[in-house]
Amino acid sequence: MQPPNMNRRLHLAHASPKDDRLLCRDHFRKIYGRYLDTFFDLYLKNEEFRQLFEESKGFCLPHFGDLIETAENKLNDTQKKEFYPKAFALMQENMERLQKEVSWFVEKMITAIKIRTGEIPQTVFSAACRNVPAAIRQMKCSGQSCKLRSFGFMENFQ
Repeated sequence: MQPPNMNRRLHLAHASPKDDRLLCRDHFRKIYGRYLDTFFDLYLKNEEFRQLFEESKGFCLPHFGDLIETAENKLNDTQKKEFYPKAFALMQENMERLQKEVSWFVEKMITAIKIRTGEIPQTVFSAACRNVPAAIRQMKCSGQSCKLRSFGFMENFQ
């Protein structure tokens, strides 16, 4: 037996993005402005919050846009001169970080695909890398000048 409001749930799950009957979206729209107001109240009055903001990883672009638009109305000119450089530097730094992470990931996937398709042969070192302890045991390491022995590294592989 279905719960009494199952038809309403199914309707909400399949509603179009322009359907204003979505309860969560309507609720969020009503309180979102208060979240932005609270952000700036904390930013202006709470040093710990300001530090968390400055050490954060930024915002998604739509929310960053909302934050900047709200700053226009909530901050005076002096506060804007302090806030905007910090906010834009934070976003720039983190967009660069994300760009590097995405580039690394794409390069890794492209390389993996090329290896699978045979476009890039597997390296000779791949098998050796999987068997590092055996390779270390085969190394000639004698005397006190041996760096591996001086750090106590060789004891684990003998």
